[in-house]
Amino acid sequence: MAHTKDDEIRAALLELRREYLAELPGLLEQLAEVVSAAKQGSAKDAMRVAVSRAHALRGTAGSYRFQDISDAAGLIEDGLLGIQGGWLPPEQAWPEIERALASARAACDRAGAALKP
Repeated sequence: MAHTKDDEIRAALLELRREYLAELPGLLEQLAEVVSAAKQGSAKDAMRVAVSRAHALRGTAGSYRFQDISDAAGLIEDGLLGIQGGWLPPEQAWPEIERALASARAACDRAGAALKP
């Protein structure tokens, strides 16, 4: 069976998704670390960095069609912004943020299993 240009494009996109997926555990760990620093208030700009990392993950994961991870990162970003803006009580937001991090990790594991060559 002959390969078409569409087949080549699909294969290239799949390879890009696999490459990004290989980076995701590290990105999620980095996000967890900055979220923890923001929660502890241990760094002056930790909240800003955590919001920025969550926002970036939300966008890139969505671009690579990892929607569950993108959605979880969006919940993290929204929770952090709520705390930062004072319209979401921290005692309500932090457990939700932690659940969203766990959800993102689980989605990453599922995606890894689904995209194995």
